[in-house]
Amino acid sequence: MSLKKAEVLMRTLKEKLGFRLPAMILTDSRDVSGNPVLTVAADAAWNTGDQWATIKIKPVDQIGVNSIGQAQESFSPHVCQLVAEESAVAGVSYLKDTTSMALEIELKALGCILELYLSAITDEPNESEIVDANLKARYDDIVNPLTSSM
Repeated sequence: MSLKKAEVLMRTLKEKLGFRLPAMILTDSRDVSGNPVLTVAADAAWNTGDQWATIKIKPVDQIGVNSIGQAQESFSPHVCQLVAEESAVAGVSYLKDTTSMALEIELKALGCILELYLSAITDEPNESEIVDANLKARYDDIVNPLTSSM
């Protein structure tokens, strides 16, 4: 059930980003756990300094098991993880403000917990860059705080 919700959120995000960022290439994939991943790119091949971001949507990790010892089903909340390449200025990505803003607006509209990651300069921003060392910010849904903290 958790992955189904993540898939629906990703489809919704991809559709809305298609309208907000019509010049960008949107590519679907999955990580090793089956979570949906979306790559947003200005061109087909990544180079340092490109307008390139990766988004992964995953359910919040469960801390226990259900009443019969099985893994819990998670319906909410979900985490939207945005990865971009860090520029020469520490804490600032290569994404243009308009691209970054469009991504963040649509991600926040999903009601997810939003995590922002920056990969090192010359490292392609992909889901392998989602590690604690690269985490720069984490935001709960400030408009509907109960949505992201259920």
